[in-house]
Amino acid sequence: MKSPLRNSRGVALILTILIVSLIIALTLQFNRTMRTHVASAANVAHGLKALYAAKSGISYSLALLMEDSREVDTLLDQWAVEDSLDRVSGALRAHFSCSQPETKEKKQLVSIEDLSGKIQINRLVENHELEKVFKRFLKLDEFGLDQESINVIVDSVMDWIDQADQEDDLVRFYGAEDDYYQSLERPYHCKNGPMDSPGELLLVKGITPELFSRIKPYITVFGEDGKININTADPMVLMSLHEDMDMGMAELMVDHRDNADEDALRSTTWYHDAGVPKDIKIPKEIIATTSNHFRITAGGCFGHATKRITTAVKRGDKEDFRTLSWKIE
Repeated sequence: MKSPLRNSRGVALILTILIVSLIIALTLQFNRTMRTHVASAANVAHGLKALYAAKSGISYSLALLMEDSREVDTLLDQWAVEDSLDRVSGALRAHFSCSQPETKEKKQLVSIEDLSGKIQINRLVENHELEKVFKRFLKLDEFGLDQESINVIVDSVMDWIDQADQEDDLVRFYGAEDDYYQSLERPYHCKNGPMDSPGELLLVKGITPELFSRIKPYITVFGEDGKININTADPMVLMSLHEDMDMGMAELMVDHRDNADEDALRSTTWYHDAGVPKDIKIPKEIIATTSNHFRITAGGCFGHATKRITTAVKRGDKEDFRTLSWKIE
């Protein structure tokens, strides 16, 4: 017969092993949880520092635009010169430690883009000459559109943004209003108001994702007068300003403005000095040599965290800016 004392010792040993195992498991789980919390806290802290690095880039960019002359805007200005933006990118890297993979090319952390050098699609209804520009732009060989497709797109965009259509539902010949959009498999309403972002074009009749990706770099929803700054516009936009313009003339303009001083670029007729024939006269209601609307993109990083801010701003006559859009990624 086994001794009761020996049985008690065996039970005690088993209980001891179970308790120790439970304590070890709890300790390991607690350690794992604490490490997760510490890592999460570090990620939050790094994310905040990366965000403030990006905000610093935005502030620096606004300072560049504030110091810039309002009398004429060109790609020779400090806000457009790569060296100026390289300096702020270098400063951000120096003050905020990044654990990003090394690359041969240093990534630009800050960029400023002149939106006044683009086609203002929200002004097509009020500015008939701008409507012509948009049609000529879509007619460029790069987009491969036939005349009917161009008419459908332009009329549909104008129906989409035309606030007067909200009351009478008038439809342009090639355009579309609520009846068309409500008949789609996934129906929605025609906005009858200005677009808030270029992405709204994807909702408009005739605009495909492929076409949108091609025209997006040349259009903007910001701007109030429909005028395009010929000092900063892309050659594809420049050659759309007049029916007789071609890429050769647009390249003459680009070459001229890249080598001229600011005084030579103040007049809206300087394109004649660039070699564009005198009989080509671009309507003054669609061109300018100053800019008020800009898109600023600033990136920030700290540790493994990265943030990017994209904002559109309107520069006032005085030292003030109005934020038109703000996106954090």
